[in-house]
Amino acid sequence: ICHAMPFKTVHFLLVILIIGPILGLLSIGSALDSAPSDHAHRDSAHSDHRKRKKRTRQSREGEEDNTEFVRTSWTEEEYQKLYKKVRTYSAPKTIECYSCMSLSYEMRFAVLSKTYIQPLVFSSRCSDPASYANMPTVRCGSVCATLFEPDIEGGVFLGYKHIRGCIDKILRNGFNDTAIRTHRFHQNNQCRTLSRAQLFKPGRPTDHPSMGDVQLCSCYGDRCNTGTISSTSSTLFLVSFLVLLLRLF
Repeated sequence: ICHAMPFKTVHFLLVILIIGPILGLLSIGSALDSAPSDHAHRDSAHSDHRKRKKRTRQSREGEEDNTEFVRTSWTEEEYQKLYKKVRTYSAPKTIECYSCMSLSYEMRFAVLSKTYIQPLVFSSRCSDPASYANMPTVRCGSVCATLFEPDIEGGVFLGYKHIRGCIDKILRNGFNDTAIRTHRFHQNNQCRTLSRAQLFKPGRPTDHPSMGDVQLCSCYGDRCNTGTISSTSSTLFLVSFLVLLLRLF
C-alpha cells in the first residue's frame, strides 16, 4: 500500500501516527492538573461560608449582650450571668480591703464568732481612718465593706463599733443575697441603714432573726473602706434604738 501511495501522503500519515498519541497524553495531563484547582476552589468557597456564619453568630451574640445591659428587671439566672460577665471583663480580679474590728468585739468574740468571721486585728484604731498607716489588709474578689453597729452596754448607748473587711469575709453565714442585690452593694459606692433581720443571713431556718439596725457601706477600690458614720445615720440609729427599747419595756 505504501508503494502505491504518493510519498507526501505517506509522510503525512506517519506524522499523524506519531503526534496523535503525544497530544492525547498532554490533554490527559492537563485535565489532571486542573482537578486539584477545582477542589481548592470548592474548599475556599466552603471556608468563606463558614467564616460568614461565624461572623453572623458573633454579631447576634453581641446584640444579645447589648440588650442585656439595658434591661431594668432580671431573673435570678440572668442576674448571675450578667454579674459573672461584669466581674470577668469589667474589673480586676482582686482588690485589698482593710480588715479590723473595734476592740470591744475581742472580749466577747468566743460568742460572736458564731456570727462574725475573725478579722486580722482587733484595734481601737479601726474607728479612726487617720490611724490606718499599718492596718492589715485582705485580698478581696468582690467589694470592700464597713459595718457600723451601735455599742450598747447595760442599756447605755456608747457610740458605734466598726467592722471592716471584704464584704464576703465579715459574716459567718454571709449577708442576705436579696438585700445585697436589691440595694446594689456590689455595684455602687454607698451606705444603707438596714435591720439585722433583713441584712444578716441566718445560719439555719429555725434561728431567731437578729434584732436592731446596722449600717453597711460598700466601695470598690484598694483600701477604700475607711468611711465613718454620718450624723444623719447616727440620728436614725438613735431613733431605732429608742423604738426597740420601747418595744421591750
